[in-house]
Amino acid sequence: MILSVPSKSADAPTPSFDQIPCAILVTDSAGVVQSLNQNLLLLIGGDKERWLTKSMELMFPMASRIFLNTHIWPMIFRDGHVREIRLQLLDSGGNSLPVFVNCQKTNQEGIEQLWSVPEKIKAAT
Repeated sequence: MILSVPSKSADAPTPSFDQIPCAILVTDSAGVVQSLNQNLLLLIGGDKERWLTKSMELMFPMASRIFLNTHIWPMIFRDGHVREIRLQLLDSGGNSLPVFVNCQKTNQEGIEQLWSVPEKIKAAT
């Protein structure tokens, strides 16, 4: 899934990330959390204030952090996106949560942002 946000106009209401039916994480190009929605908080726990302006790396166990820095960041900056990358997130209790992540680099009003959509991997039944 690729996300895009329409340009703001004086007449258009600003959409709420909490209305989008999937987890959303928006960071700057250094990985600092700029925004996240309620669906992501349902996966990882905590509240928005805990995560805003913090490094997104705090959401990942060490193995995912290494993969993020050695493979994912270079692909995003080279290609502008990644699709269906399997990572582990950490919930507020320190438990690993397997997810697939799609990420798109965007430029909104002159500010480079990364939009990530982690999707929880369901266990086989």
